[in-house]
Amino acid sequence: YIVKNYFKYIYKYIPFSFRPQYEYIENSNIDFIGRMENFDNDFKFILNKFNYKIDIKNTNISNKNNSNKNSSKYINKFNKETIDFVNKFYDKDFKEFNYKKIYI
Repeated sequence: YIVKNYFKYIYKYIPFSFRPQYEYIENSNIDFIGRMENFDNDFKFILNKFNYKIDIKNTNISNKNNSNKNSSKYINKFNKETIDFVNKFYDKDFKEFNYKKIYI
C-alpha cells in the first residue's frame, strides 16, 4: 500500500523518474539496444559499427559474484504486493527488452 501510494505521488509530480523505458524509444528507428549486463561487448559493437577506436576503462565494477549477492538482498526487502505492482507497471518493459519478471 505504501509503495503504491508513494509511487503514485512521485509519478504525478516527477513522472520521468519512474517512466517505463519503452516510452523513450517508442516510435523511433532504433536498431540496437545495449545492456549493462553485457556492457563490454555491446560497447565494442557500437565502436565497430561507427568505426571508432577508443579504449574505455571500466572502473568501480563489482565482480559478478558480489553483484548477484547484493541484488538478492534488495529483492528480499520487497513483498509480493510490491513485486506484483512493479511487474504489472513495467510489463511492457519486461516484454520489449526481454527481461524476466521476479515472482515470490
